[in-house]
Amino acid sequence: KTTIKYKIGLNKPYIIDSLKTQITTSALDSLYTIKKGNSLIKSGMQYNTENLNNERNRITSDFRNNGAFLFQQNYIRYKLDTINTSKKVNVRLLIKDFEYRDNDSTKTTPFKLYKINKVAIYTDQSNSKNEIKIKDSVQYKDFTLYSENKLKYRPKAITDAVFITKGSLFSDNNTILTTKYLSNLRVFNYPTIQYKIDPKDENSLIATIFLTPRKKYTFNPSIDFTHSTIQDFGISGYSSLGIRNVFNGAETFEIGFRGNVGA
Repeated sequence: KTTIKYKIGLNKPYIIDSLKTQITTSALDSLYTIKKGNSLIKSGMQYNTENLNNERNRITSDFRNNGAFLFQQNYIRYKLDTINTSKKVNVRLLIKDFEYRDNDSTKTTPFKLYKINKVAIYTDQSNSKNEIKIKDSVQYKDFTLYSENKLKYRPKAITDAVFITKGSLFSDNNTILTTKYLSNLRVFNYPTIQYKIDPKDENSLIATIFLTPRKKYTFNPSIDFTHSTIQDFGISGYSSLGIRNVFNGAETFEIGFRGNVGA
């Protein structure tokens, strides 16, 4: 048997002395300045790597909810200076411009804040088909609804669940909310939302929502056999019938029957 003793020397922690930023895209620099008070890195705080990572997440979320469609977390870097600072850390936050490939070379350009120029909704997209053949379309407010067959839904029933609107800035939050509310209708499978830069306006995006309808009718039967001190033998059954989009308003009608027979 052996005995191990650990001796741990708790040294003096490093403290953040200053935070400076170097954001080359002026639009992102303005966004950062507006929300600078929400920064998780402040002068006088003990240095903690987790705080730097959380601040990176906060900045990315803020930018992507205010139009920065092409921005990713890896564009945020930190430069730490601890030379002759007496246990203090000078933090410099660096955000470079967008990088893209042009043939065999890499080029940079300032980030753009994109607005939504068009919202297209495909109401009966089939995952098994590679091509979409449009037979019916409806323009409702700032939305365009397409269907491979005759449109089976009142436009308002669908668009009320869409938070991506024409003229608004691109936003991850609006994408998440739209996905959630469309799923909650229980008429469609999990929706797919795609964005692409508008070929007619390089500062705008086209949002496309693909909806795959669930089966109109669902029938769920079940049966149980029971035995207890009250009844020697029992049979209980339950069946339910669901009908989706009853009145073309994305409604769901359900009716169920339950019965029990025992001796």
